[in-house]
Amino acid sequence: MKITLKSPSIDFESKGASLSYTLANSLCGSAAGMIYVKYTAYSAYHICWADDRCLPLTVKSKDKLLKYSPLCTFEGDNSMKFTYKVLDFTAIPQGAKRLVLTNGDGTVLTSVALPEYKLLPLSSPKYCFGVIADIHYNYFFNHDKTIDYAVDAIDRALDFYKNVGACHVCAAGDYGIYSEEKSYRDFSSAIEKSGVKVIACGGNHELYAKLDVMYSENGIWRTYMNKDIYSRKDPGVLDIAQNGIDFSYMIPNEENEVFVFLSQRYWDGHTSKQPMLLDPEQLIWLEDQFEKYHDKTVFLLFHTYLSDDDGENVDGEGDLKSTGGYSYNGHYNTYTPDEKILRGLLTKYKNVIWFNGHS
Repeated sequence: MKITLKSPSIDFESKGASLSYTLANSLCGSAAGMIYVKYTAYSAYHICWADDRCLPLTVKSKDKLLKYSPLCTFEGDNSMKFTYKVLDFTAIPQGAKRLVLTNGDGTVLTSVALPEYKLLPLSSPKYCFGVIADIHYNYFFNHDKTIDYAVDAIDRALDFYKNVGACHVCAAGDYGIYSEEKSYRDFSSAIEKSGVKVIACGGNHELYAKLDVMYSENGIWRTYMNKDIYSRKDPGVLDIAQNGIDFSYMIPNEENEVFVFLSQRYWDGHTSKQPMLLDPEQLIWLEDQFEKYHDKTVFLLFHTYLSDDDGENVDGEGDLKSTGGYSYNGHYNTYTPDEKILRGLLTKYKNVIWFNGHS
């Protein structure tokens, strides 16, 4: 069933814009659908979730009031109209009552009210955690290679999570460009300076170094990453896989959720050989964790995302693209034995929520 919500015509006459939102389904909390905008002025525009007073949505965390990022931002052009697809896995945030269109200075131009059956009930969060990925230390954008943007970016990210009271930050791979030890040392120093707990899995950029250089007992990874995990000083550690790297974790006194950190073991370098990215033993361990915690919410942290179901497209599960239409053809090697097993596990265990990087 599709339902189209339209803004009042008076908004178009007085503020120079109209907005309509066609919902793709009637599921509570699902934002999937199409948004159509018409406007009469060149400007930057933002489509935002808002409360019932048309004020952009905020959330309170650790006594701070934080604004939600816009659902979409675009620049007006000669067409005087804009269409935006809200992807199937997008949720309507708690507290949202309306969808609003604002111009560049934040003035609300028009809005549509969301139907009651779509609204998630308000509840108090038990805790919050953060997710980061693809930090890429030692990646320079300027020509003389003097500015490592990761240095500032990670400090700001960890400061943000500290200010909102995140219990920990999950990191989903790629900390240095070429597995250089300095990147992991710098990341470890930034974590220590911030006072934020960071728990991490490895991605494909960790594999520019040989496995024994990166992942052996005295290798780069265990020297700088997850030290309290591997030493079992952290009481949240549930299980460490036989490879000594993958592990499962539970926040102490929070028994309804489990975090599973799975590190990538191989990478194809975008060749046509399509090797496996995970060892068979890792997948056996992963299935054991999924089955053991099938009655809990399981958050999986693993770096490389899947392709579309048909394996032909290059834009990732869910047609994930940037607003500019850019997609990255670096998805998991399709139809390899490990890919089939991983996809099958994620299909079977509906309680698993996957956070990846790499895209």
